Amino acid sequence: MRGWTKVRRRNTSEALIGAVTGFLHRPEVLLLGRYDTTSRLRLVGKTTPLKPGAARDVAEHLTAEGPGHPWTGVRCATSWNSRIPLEPVLVGPGLVAEFSADVSQDHGVWRHPLR
Repeated sequence: MRGWTKVRRRNTSEALIGAVTGFLHRPEVLLLGRYDTTSRLRLVGKTTPLKPGAARDVAEHLTAEGPGHPWTGVRCATSWNSRIPLEPVLVGPGLVAEFSADVSQDHGVWRHPLR
């Protein structure tokens, strides 16, 4: 008799939206963070490029953040293989995003783009 084992390859989770690439009124990618044990907002992943409908829905709730944002001065790459740094648009980290992610992580950061 053969048995089956279900292996989950993706999980759903939640994180704060700390920044976006693109524009505040038309975000392209969300940069997500979580607070660590020292209360610092740490980048834990970025999403795949948003579809136009999702970008409009998220944009309605985003607010620009001033110089006191925990990620002020941080730059990111447009993709994992990119060498071109990008200045993200910092947003108030009060909006939570639910996402689907591959289970692979490195030191608490998802290795693959989040959906």
